[in-house]
Amino acid sequence: MQAGLRCQFCDIDKDGYMHDNGTFQFLDGEWQRNTVAKDSEINSPEDLDDHEFFSYEDRMAVMMAPEGSEIYAFGDDEGASFDEIGCFAACHSSMRNMSKLPDAAEVAAARADGRFLDLWQYRAPRSATMYGASNDYIMEYRHSGQGGVNYWFSQDPADQAEDAHELFYDSVDHVWRDGNSEVVNLGDYAWMYDVSKTGFHALPTGAVDPDEREVAAAWSQAYPLITQGPERNALPLDPNLISQGDMLPRRVLRYGTEVRGATNAFSIWQPLTNTYTVIFRSPIDGSESDLDLSGLHQGQAVTAGFGVFDAHSSNRFHHVSFPVSIGTDSEADIVARDNR
Repeated sequence: MQAGLRCQFCDIDKDGYMHDNGTFQFLDGEWQRNTVAKDSEINSPEDLDDHEFFSYEDRMAVMMAPEGSEIYAFGDDEGASFDEIGCFAACHSSMRNMSKLPDAAEVAAARADGRFLDLWQYRAPRSATMYGASNDYIMEYRHSGQGGVNYWFSQDPADQAEDAHELFYDSVDHVWRDGNSEVVNLGDYAWMYDVSKTGFHALPTGAVDPDEREVAAAWSQAYPLITQGPERNALPLDPNLISQGDMLPRRVLRYGTEVRGATNAFSIWQPLTNTYTVIFRSPIDGSESDLDLSGLHQGQAVTAGFGVFDAHSSNRFHHVSFPVSIGTDSEADIVARDNR
C-alpha cells in the first residue's frame, strides 16, 4: 500500500534547476567547479569571484516521526522535542556542517531504538524528471535509505575514460555496451548531452546570465542529464567536442531502486503563479530506515515539519514550518483520508 502527500510552495522567484557545486565548467584546459550557494554573507553578484555563479536546486523537504516519539536534538534530551519544534530540532550543533557529533555507540543505540526522523526530499532538477524523491533519514547526519541506489549519481568529467567514445547504446535492452558488446556500468564513464536530443553537447558559457550570475531560465530547464528511460539525453563524454566555458552537470540521473527508489515525487511548476505542486508517494510499511506509516489506519498520528529551499539557498538558509500533525482523526492538523 502507498501513502501520498500533496504539497504546494509559492512565491518562488523562478524554478531552480541547478545544484550547488554540481556543475563543472571547462576553463583553460581543465574542469572546474565554480558554483556557489547563497547564504547570509554571499548573496549578490558583487560577492562572487571571477567565473563563479550561483547554483542550488529548489527543494521541498518533509521530516516525519510518530507523534509522541520524543525525539530530541543530540545532547539535549531535556529540551524541546521534534513534536514541539519540528525541523528546528535538526538545526543544532550535531548536524551537517555543525560541530558537535555523537560517538558510534550513541548512534548505534539510537538506531536500535528506532529513534530517527524520516525525510522525503523533492529536488527540482532531479525529481521533476525522474519522478523520484530522496528517501532519507536523519540521525547524527542526513543519510540515504538503506538499500538500492539513488536516482542520481555523481560524475567528474576529468575522470572520463579514454575509450568512452567507443560505447554504443543498445536500444533493445536499454543498456550501454563496449566494443565487445559487454554491458558497461553507468558509473564507469562521464557523460555529456546527446546533441541529437538537446541541440548541444554541453551548456555553453553564454548560458550564465552576466548580470544575475546564474544560469538563465531557458538553459536551466534543459539542465537534467539523463542516462536511462524514455527521456534519456546522455552520451559518453567525447572531450574533442568540448569548448572553453562549456558546462556539464555533476549529478547524472538514472532510475532509483529498492529502498532508495521507493519514494516518488510528481511535480509541476506553474510560472504564472510562481508555484510548485508536489505529490509524494511512498510505501506505507516502513523499513530499517523508513517510517512505518501503517499505524495511520489505527489512529496513530505523525508529526511533520516542512522545509522549502529557494533562490539558491542551502543548509540553514531556508524556510521551515512549525510542526503539524497528520492523522485520520478529525483533530489532526492535516486529516489523512483512507482510500483502501
